[in-house]
Amino acid sequence: MSVPSVLFCPTTYGHTVQTSLLALLGRHISQHVHAMQLRCNGALLHCDRDATTSFHRRFESCLECMAQSSDFATWTGASLFQVTAYLPAADVERSKRWLSTLEADELPEAHFDGVVPFAWCTDLFNARFQHVPFQAHNKQHELFMRRHMLSVIRTRLSVRRFLFTHKPELIFAVESQEVFSRALAESAQDIGINLITLSSSIDGRRLELEQWHTGQRFAVDLLIQDYKQVRHDMDTWPEELREQLQSIAQFAQLDLPQRAVQTSSTMRAMHGR
Repeated sequence: MSVPSVLFCPTTYGHTVQTSLLALLGRHISQHVHAMQLRCNGALLHCDRDATTSFHRRFESCLECMAQSSDFATWTGASLFQVTAYLPAADVERSKRWLSTLEADELPEAHFDGVVPFAWCTDLFNARFQHVPFQAHNKQHELFMRRHMLSVIRTRLSVRRFLFTHKPELIFAVESQEVFSRALAESAQDIGINLITLSSSIDGRRLELEQWHTGQRFAVDLLIQDYKQVRHDMDTWPEELREQLQSIAQFAQLDLPQRAVQTSSTMRAMHGR
């Protein structure tokens, strides 16, 4: 039986508990699947994290983000892939050439490969310009949007190429309006890859998983705030946590080996304890 490929897509800020559950789940199933992770390696002109640095991104900001991604991959045992490896020079040139043909007042309605990149940029634009409407004659507005639209286009192209290349059977991702997450969700739906997203309840006490292809939902209690609170050795994990992770694997229809699904209570029962 072939080993299923599972792509994990955490975020590096703002979604700590969702990312932690992904890390714990990844560690739980990593011996029985081919776990992968795709990360940005600082090559995009803009990213959603720029808002956390008051739009004064430094090289250190990208290094910190990449280090957090590396920590996640190391902890889960996932193979780490760089987004620029799936962005050939031809795509870089094509996106640049397309944008250069547009006047500033054409940016809001322009289509690239079936989508309007401008619409993907509004959240970050609003954060940068404090909800002032886009003004085509404003050179700061125009430059910001051109750079961010290029980032959106290139993120979509690279994510799509990665998925076509590696063809994961399943994707676990933090639900987010970040460009990377949106590109992943859009491409997964178009290609037909099962996507499961994680979101937090309003009170922050529960996490909800949703299968996009069926609409099914599954909620779990928040047991661990930060995956680094537990040891890497799964035998030391609380039984309740291991049972929860197994229930998530079953919800995702991951066919794990029987030995992997036995809980501690089952094993104690087998030994008469």
